[in-house]
Amino acid sequence: MRVKEKLKSIWTHIKKRKWRYLILLVVLLGVWRYWSRPKQEETSQGVEQLIPVARQPMTETIDVSGTISSANYTQVQTQAIGTVTDIFVEEGQTVKEGDKLFQLELTPEGKQANQSAYSNYLSAQNSLNSAQNQLNSLQVPLFEKNKYFLEHADEENLAHEDPDWIMQWADWLAAEGSYKNQEKVITQARANVSSAYQTYRNTGAVVYAPASGIVENITAVEGLSFGSVSSGSGISLSARLATIKTGEQVLAIFTVSASDILKIELGQKVTLTSSNLPYNYTGEVVSVDRYGTTANTGTTSYQVIAQFDTQINENTQYLLPNLTVDGEILITQVDDALAVPTLAITTFGGHSQVTVRHSDGSNETREIQTGIVSGNLTQVLSGLQEGEQVVFELAEFSSEGQNARLGGPMGGGPPAGGGERRHNDG
Repeated sequence: MRVKEKLKSIWTHIKKRKWRYLILLVVLLGVWRYWSRPKQEETSQGVEQLIPVARQPMTETIDVSGTISSANYTQVQTQAIGTVTDIFVEEGQTVKEGDKLFQLELTPEGKQANQSAYSNYLSAQNSLNSAQNQLNSLQVPLFEKNKYFLEHADEENLAHEDPDWIMQWADWLAAEGSYKNQEKVITQARANVSSAYQTYRNTGAVVYAPASGIVENITAVEGLSFGSVSSGSGISLSARLATIKTGEQVLAIFTVSASDILKIELGQKVTLTSSNLPYNYTGEVVSVDRYGTTANTGTTSYQVIAQFDTQINENTQYLLPNLTVDGEILITQVDDALAVPTLAITTFGGHSQVTVRHSDGSNETREIQTGIVSGNLTQVLSGLQEGEQVVFELAEFSSEGQNARLGGPMGGGPPAGGGERRHNDG
């Protein structure tokens, strides 16, 4: 019994003191972790880290956003009122201008509209013929006035201030002016004929290719009905049945701010970086519009157009017309730049400074000249030498967080180049 009571007394004693042991163990563990962590120099303001000045590639880019242009696409449209009965083309087929693409069955309303368009075409043709006849008739007085002037005023050597010379000259000029004015009337009449014929053709039962190229985006299906007539002004609806890709070049139109437009020049490299594209596409700036457009908010934006050559960029079928895209315009590239973290630089009165740590532990505030900024890094043009230590102070420090803030030991680096960009599905 005594042995059992003794063991019970010892166990009770341990239970009373186990929390003290646990607390002591936690304290000892904390002290060990504190002394085993990487040594950093703490100040009243934060934690200092020494960053070596190193050389690396740097690029200055401008982020832009915009849309893929539809300039190299021609819409296949019709103003007919009816139902699609036959389709003579398929996606990806190459056609020539004037080829037959679709057949429609016009409604009575559609037939009436087509006949009205045909009547307007005939009327425009008659007006052109009348204008041509009028031009022919004006040739007679023009030649007569010219002949009379040459036979009298010119051969009789009349002085230019002579009233007879002036009247004959004026008659000739008047006849010539009437003839030239009639030529303008004919030009307008021909344009009216062309417009009337196009309307007649667009309201007809057959839809023709408006241009040569590759047929894409067919929206017409057999049995589809469309068309309407507006009050007093003829056909109001112009339905799109397909598009024809007429060019191989893909254009992207970007909007640029006033602070960036002066940095952009023709020929600069452009990379599409949109996350909704499975590939990277490279091109170059082909148009810089510095005229600008001011929005209702008072901000002014400028337009930049980039061209992406399909012979260089594969899989351009993903660059759909009117697709919203993001991009980077490469402004400057330095292959061997001396760089320091941007946050290590302080600026006073337009002068940039850094704190340099000497080998003896002393600090020196040194003025530097800076160049391009890339990510978290700034290029140093003068004032520092490769291998020198720059003091970089952080209010809060962790080895993992530091690398994340700096983009790695020195951060920055050029953007990703061309080629396939695969999405991480994990």
